[in-house]
Amino acid sequence: MDKNMNRQNFIKSGIIICQNEVLKFSSGFVCEITSQIPIQAGTSSSSAIVVSWIHFLSQVADEPVKWNQQKIGKLAYKAEVEEFNEPCGMMDQYSTAMGHLIYL
Repeated sequence: MDKNMNRQNFIKSGIIICQNEVLKFSSGFVCEITSQIPIQAGTSSSSAIVVSWIHFLSQVADEPVKWNQQKIGKLAYKAEVEEFNEPCGMMDQYSTAMGHLIYL
């Protein structure tokens, strides 16, 4: 599958998940996502994008919400795994959202 298509699906799944959480967006916006995290290199780049995207959406909604890091991690998991049907566990999304975790 085309890399751009994957990213577009992650963006769409993030919007769907946020709408399922009753966020509304009455106007559109133009965004550019840039990152120095290598794509498809096993560095959780998709999780980083989805976590950031969901946090962004929570702030630009018609009625912004302040979700804690755990909630954002949970929604990122839903967006990436349940909505997009991406095979992976929860660790990437939660560790990206919560930060300050170490590998043992």
